[in-house]
Amino acid sequence: MVSDRRESGPEIDERPSNVAPPAESPLASPTHAAPAPPELEDCGDQLRANPLTAIEFQRRILQALVEEPGITLESARPFTARLRREERAYTIRLDGAFRRYRHGEVEPEQAAEEIKAALGVPGIDIQREGPFPRLERRENLPPGVFALDCDFDPALVVSFVWALPYGLVPLEEHDVAREWPDLSALWKQALEQLGRRTETAPASGSGEGSTLLLRWSHGDGLDAAAMLLPDLRAEAAGWVEGSLLMAAPARDMLVAIGDADPDHVARIADEVREAYERLPEPISPRLYAVG
Repeated sequence: MVSDRRESGPEIDERPSNVAPPAESPLASPTHAAPAPPELEDCGDQLRANPLTAIEFQRRILQALVEEPGITLESARPFTARLRREERAYTIRLDGAFRRYRHGEVEPEQAAEEIKAALGVPGIDIQREGPFPRLERRENLPPGVFALDCDFDPALVVSFVWALPYGLVPLEEHDVAREWPDLSALWKQALEQLGRRTETAPASGSGEGSTLLLRWSHGDGLDAAAMLLPDLRAEAAGWVEGSLLMAAPARDMLVAIGDADPDHVARIADEVREAYERLPEPISPRLYAVG
């Protein structure tokens, strides 16, 4: 939400902690039941009644921010504003917060408190988790957000975020320079944090044999980034037939299949492209051989 950019399968004998059993398995639980066709259908939530308009929502947040001593507003346009605090400029994006607001997940005042915490305002009682890595399309990366190149697709980058109660806050260049002068330490810490998170957010399964599809879609903004985890890729490769293929059509969706059945691969490739065009915060329309 806040930005100120430097870019620079063995067979599994025991059930992996972050891959749920296929839906046909007697071990499958209702929590991880297979999704109804199509396999990449989005799961929408109820919208709140009589919400603020986007302009009203943004005005409420900006008003709460400029009432904080030391924060000034330099400019604003739809869903984006430029703030300054302690001689540092920040670009904030409010589109993600507005989506959460419309789904009843956050109030404007809570979103403003989250932004204050990201700006380093003292006395804000908000606990953060992370950092976590997050996949982004290069052209959609907000100015000033720290990111590294993605090693399997030059169209993507890996940014890093703090997880706050009401959403994710990107790390900026000065954040990284201050806390992680050794970028390998940031990468290691972020993958460890994401790995622990995926242990409590397993995949759902549909199909069987050569048509097995594993899907991670928990809606916390980190599903696609799980493709970066070597252990998750190795475990998924042990479930599918043939070589592992993975796709992240949107930030809140990651799927894995095997390439043993060409017809199944072609069908899922079509669904990935359709999901990329349809879902919010698209990442990539491609299937990647990452096994």
